[in-house]
Amino acid sequence: MTTLTITLKEDLEQQIEQFADGSGLSLEEAAVELLQRTADIRRLRALRKKGREYVKHASVESKEDIHKAVQEWREETPDKAAGERA
Repeated sequence: MTTLTITLKEDLEQQIEQFADGSGLSLEEAAVELLQRTADIRRLRALRKKGREYVKHASVESKEDIHKAVQEWREETPDKAAGERA
């Protein structure tokens, strides 16, 4: 783990304190939890955007097209596909 010192605006600090109090976490644990959630949301949004771009360029028009594309990907990359389903 790495130590990071940051300066927070007072209202943000209060929001983190409220989250900590409501969840039974320390202030540090709450801040880490909220930062992790933010990072996860950003990663998911980027994946969703990438998926939309793929669909747009791959001429996906139905659920069957999606299932077919997933199956083709799994056949092309069995090691990755097995890890994804695990």
